[in-house]
Amino acid sequence: MCGTEHAGLATVFRSDAPESWFGASDAERSVGELNVNVCAFRVPDGFRTFLRGHLVIPVRDPAITEVIHSIWAEIAEADMVRYVQNVKDGQPTLLPPFTGRLNSRMPQYATPSLGLKVGVVDRHGDVPLLLLNRDQDHPLVCEQVDGITLHKVWQLNEPWLESP
Repeated sequence: MCGTEHAGLATVFRSDAPESWFGASDAERSVGELNVNVCAFRVPDGFRTFLRGHLVIPVRDPAITEVIHSIWAEIAEADMVRYVQNVKDGQPTLLPPFTGRLNSRMPQYATPSLGLKVGVVDRHGDVPLLLLNRDQDHPLVCEQVDGITLHKVWQLNEPWLESP
C-alpha cells in the first residue's frame, strides 16, 4: 500500500481515432470513414482498416477490478469486411479470432505501444477484446497477464489529474 487515497479514478481510457488516421492525408480521410468503432481509409494499394477494441488490465484490488484501454487495432481488410458484414446481419454470429496490431498511442507508458501484436476476439456484438501476444517485451503484456495495483491505476490517471 502506498498510503495515498485513490478515490474517483478513471478506469477507462479511450482513444477517439487510430493514430494512423491523424497521419493520413486530407485526400485519404475524405474517402475514408471514422466512427466510434471502425475506421478505414484508402491508400495507394488498397485500404487501411482499424477496429476499436478493449484491452483489459486486471487490477489486484477489491475496489477496482479492471482498467480498460478502449483503443484501436489495425486489422486485415478481409477481417474488417467479415466483421462489418457480421454486425450488419442483425443477428451476429461469433467470429473466430483474428490478428492485428495496436494503432493507438498510450501516453501513460514510456515504451511505445504502436505496432504491438494483438489477437482480436469477437464478443458477439460487444466491443471486441484485444489480447496482447505474450512474446512481446512491453509493460502492457505483463500487466494484462499479472494485473496491476491500485497505485498503478493512480499513475495511469496522473496525466489528467490537476496539481494541488
